Amino acid sequence: MILILFAFQVQYGDNVYQFNSIPVQDLDYVSLKKLSEKLGCSMLYDSTYKIYTIQKEARITIVPENPFIKYEEKFIQLTYPVIEIDGDPFIPLCELPGILSLLLNSEFKLQGGDVVEVKKLNVFSFKIKVKSDETVATLKYAPSLEILFRGEDTIWVITIFDAIYNPDIFPTEGKGFIKRILPRAGEGFLELKVITAPDKDVNIKKLDGKLKIEVREYRRKEIRTIVVDPGHGGK
Repeated sequence: MILILFAFQVQYGDNVYQFNSIPVQDLDYVSLKKLSEKLGCSMLYDSTYKIYTIQKEARITIVPENPFIKYEEKFIQLTYPVIEIDGDPFIPLCELPGILSLLLNSEFKLQGGDVVEVKKLNVFSFKIKVKSDETVATLKYAPSLEILFRGEDTIWVITIFDAIYNPDIFPTEGKGFIKRILPRAGEGFLELKVITAPDKDVNIKKLDGKLKIEVREYRRKEIRTIVVDPGHGGK
């Protein structure tokens, strides 16, 4: 059997990485293992559930032969799934720009058979964490961006000027006390509307490229009154 390999490049930042693809039926595939090693991603394999987890700037979970991948807490459908060749995961070359865009907080495209970084993102992630009495949404972005914030009651609006982002970073559903997230692209800005549950404390923190929206139950203070009966020794 003659195995034909096709060479291609991945241009990322100031670096150019060389890879080989393997033709399988009508598609070319590239090794996720070699890709992770060269680009400095970590890759873990859960042999019990046959799940691969790849992480760099973000985390992606992949099950071979399944067209759905998990990007952070969101599911995204590929046109062609990852397959296994000799026990290693291989991704179709046509799906590689989208995977790298998610993993590396950037935007990649196929150009002349190579995978090229065409745009560096400056809005990186939006994650929601839920605790028993608190829900925290964290937006990460380049500190140089201009951000405005306004809101009251249950509607809170973040406006980010000159935002470059991947729409897939925003969850399609809310969690905990954060009920909905509604991104809207404007001319030269991104507007992100966050809708919270009613009758909650909302605290906003902005520092070093992070904006946190903390939504929690009201913490009511109890004032206890102690009455001393003067007839029994009190004054």
